[in-house]
Amino acid sequence: MEDVSYLRLRNIELGYNLPVNIGKRSAIERLRIFVSGQNLLTFTKLENFDPERASGGATDQLTPLFKVFTTGINLKF
Repeated sequence: MEDVSYLRLRNIELGYNLPVNIGKRSAIERLRIFVSGQNLLTFTKLENFDPERASGGATDQLTPLFKVFTTGINLKF
């Protein structure tokens, strides 16, 4: 038997809403800037192993989950 416990940071989003008085100078009613990430960190004692993947074969575990970073701006006029 092997200990397959793990800790994962799967999704996170950080955002900032700009104050309303900045938008009064223009037609913008609301402005939000954000950054988000998926599949950022996995802490486990096992190497090259993803505990959430189905194990159909020996090569399935060698392909890691991709890290995804997203940035954006939300505008409301």
